[in-house]
Amino acid sequence: MADIITYPENGITYDADDASGYLATRLSGVYSAEEDFAVTAQGGLSVQVSAGQAWVRPARFKGRSIIMEQPTTVVLTEADPVRSRIDRVVLRYDAAAKKTRLQVLDGTPDSAAPAAPEISRTELVYDLCLAEIRRPAGSTAVTAADITDTRADETVCGVMRDGVKGIPTAQLQAQVKAMLDSLQAEVDSKSFYTKAEADAEHAKLQEQLNNIGSLTSRQVYCQSAATSMTIPDEVDYVVLTNSACTTIDDTCAVVARGGSAYITCDDRTDRIKFGTDGTLTLTITSGYYLATSNVLGFRYEVSAAFPCLIGTIVVYISEWGDTTSDPVPDGTAFITLSANTVADAREIPINRGQSYMYRYGLSFETNGTIVTRKSKKSESLKVNCYKYMTPSEWNAHMTELQSAQADADEMNVDQAYRLTLLELNVSDTDDTENT
Repeated sequence: MADIITYPENGITYDADDASGYLATRLSGVYSAEEDFAVTAQGGLSVQVSAGQAWVRPARFKGRSIIMEQPTTVVLTEADPVRSRIDRVVLRYDAAAKKTRLQVLDGTPDSAAPAAPEISRTELVYDLCLAEIRRPAGSTAVTAADITDTRADETVCGVMRDGVKGIPTAQLQAQVKAMLDSLQAEVDSKSFYTKAEADAEHAKLQEQLNNIGSLTSRQVYCQSAATSMTIPDEVDYVVLTNSACTTIDDTCAVVARGGSAYITCDDRTDRIKFGTDGTLTLTITSGYYLATSNVLGFRYEVSAAFPCLIGTIVVYISEWGDTTSDPVPDGTAFITLSANTVADAREIPINRGQSYMYRYGLSFETNGTIVTRKSKKSESLKVNCYKYMTPSEWNAHMTELQSAQADADEMNVDQAYRLTLLELNVSDTDDTENT
């Protein structure tokens, strides 16, 4: 029976392989694309690489932490006299040497279309490309314009993140959504906040947004599952959900790009493989589960906007024929579905132009309507409509609410004044003497 590593525990001697398993949960990349391992021109053929921290993950259960505490100068070779080329500055982990070093990969001179050299990504040699440097023919110095920063490019470097969850924003976003829902209910009921109440709610929301951070994940793809699919490059990970029977919120698996997962059903195992080239392959042996799934694609992105609820409608699934709803409110970026009879059902997001294989099919058309296909059972679904609002747009929204409150207060004062005049049997044109 294979040994199971438990790390760390007192009284046990560990080696580097044990520690590397602990570090393997972090995906390869630099700690920060703003300050870690930045490449800058220093005059002549010299470039400087700033201090920084990074991680590499050359294998499933192997991870390495890399720290360079001082900036380092790297000298490039001379340019070709007649043909241009593109060099790469890489952070190279060498398993055989048990070291990590800065290295310049010289490109192949080509007068027509020079290309950057290939980087290495194996268990023995693993590169993080920090920058590409254009080397014009006959050039004797490297300028800032020649350097292309590649640290944010996940195909050659990227910013390190946790390989399981990434940034844990779901709870904070749920809190923000609940607060927005409460505010929307107040507006819908024409029970406006006072200025003091609005300012307090605004402060709470801003605090929540500050805690969320800038890296979020957003659904960008949704299709019915097939045994082989090509997923768009913008998708970082996929979620497969079951659409076979009674609920819309059954999740089968979550698979990151370059990873795989296994699902056991009826004593048979189905496999999901999401290749780095975007190919999603489903190996189905159970004959059931994965074949009736939806594939939801998500990407990590930096965004200052957050979803704001702007309306709620109910759509119907008929056993007699297809149905088309009225258009959703203007500005709706995406909708979420939940069972209309279950208050706490998980919401399934769908962008415009995408479909979801629930029952016999449901799609959110680009014109804003929702089309549901004929089913064997009639039911209704709750549809929440969202748009993305930046903090500045939210400020404008709050200002509008406060202005509406001021107008309402003014109307109330005027109404009270006129009621008083009416009770006194006078008009606002009578002077004191006439009265």
